[in-house]
Amino acid sequence: AGAPAGQAARTYQVSAALGEHASEGELWEALGAPALDWWLGGFSASVLALGQAGAGKTHSLFGGAGTGAGGGEGPGAGLFGRLVGELFRALGEALRSGEARLALSCWEVVGHEAVDLLPAGGAHLRGAPAGGSAAFGPLGGFEAYEVGSPFDVAQLLEAARGRNVNWGARGGLRVPLPNRGHGFVRLAAVLHFVDLAGAQPRGARVGGAPRPDPLSQSDRERRLVNQQLLALSRIVTEVAARAQDAAAGAAVLSARDSKLTQLVAPLLAGNARTFLLAAVSPRAEDYLDTLQTLRVAHRAMAITTACMKVTDVSEADFRPRPLDEGLS
Repeated sequence: AGAPAGQAARTYQVSAALGEHASEGELWEALGAPALDWWLGGFSASVLALGQAGAGKTHSLFGGAGTGAGGGEGPGAGLFGRLVGELFRALGEALRSGEARLALSCWEVVGHEAVDLLPAGGAHLRGAPAGGSAAFGPLGGFEAYEVGSPFDVAQLLEAARGRNVNWGARGGLRVPLPNRGHGFVRLAAVLHFVDLAGAQPRGARVGGAPRPDPLSQSDRERRLVNQQLLALSRIVTEVAARAQDAAAGAAVLSARDSKLTQLVAPLLAGNARTFLLAAVSPRAEDYLDTLQTLRVAHRAMAITTACMKVTDVSEADFRPRPLDEGLS
């Protein structure tokens, strides 16, 4: 779609392809429901959204502005909101009886740093950690809060959005801003939603506006985001090659390239199944970005991992802060 005149047709393999007018229900059946079923089967899962800026990644994952992401399943709630509703229906009795417990963490990668969006002692939090910060799997070190309902999840996500560089406030509602960071949401144990910042324009004029100053903070951030996404594409290539050639070794060398790749590499190559949402644009002017996104998605289809079922999580490894000790 959107190929400029004279460009040859190209074919890429993906597990499902949805048109630009596809419904939320179609996206749920293609990606959300399989991810939830996999997770409820006792395995770790990751939902990772990739694509250029403005292609609809954040909207697909978390819904539009003011939808109360995570707290509802109506139109515009996004994959995460639908998954949370289905999850609490499936585990309702187990959660009420204490047989099952859930905890949520949120963080983002901005520049070279990973920033906890629900830190202890934050302006929107009160109280001291109950037993310290929770540490789950290879991505420990971020505060985790126990959740008992979709409303609890919505509260925490709203608090996280208040600190997230990709969201602002307008008219009392949270509104998305041009991406400056990569967002992570984790339900333990262990499901990750990763909203990668989109590839940024290369300083071309837009609507007659002058090119950005290459020394400005915004342009430095744009270039860093693009470098991180390029490093991520190298990781996908390396992990896919390793899956097809055992002699390639276990190391994922490009994981050292940035903080983003250090966090995402264990999801792609570790004890988890990754569900990749590749968001592309049908516009001819976005052709090169669309090709790059589809190349990464095509390579990701070759990744295989040996996933082990999580049969027991010790109390020592699961110690989230109670929600009533966190949100003020």
